[in-house]
Amino acid sequence: MAQWLWCMHTAALFKVSFMVSMLCGSCTGYMQPSLLTVPGSVQNPI
Repeated sequence: MAQWLWCMHTAALFKVSFMVSMLCGSCTGYMQPSLLTVPGSVQNPI
């Protein structure tokens, strides 16, 4: 159960950080490359 909750929590953090990077990427620019290196893990959660 704890493992499932941790997985959901991590997925939520990834989703939020990805949305923030998409929204603020055009403004900051430096946050985008670090998150774009793992698009597969963000778009294809297990």
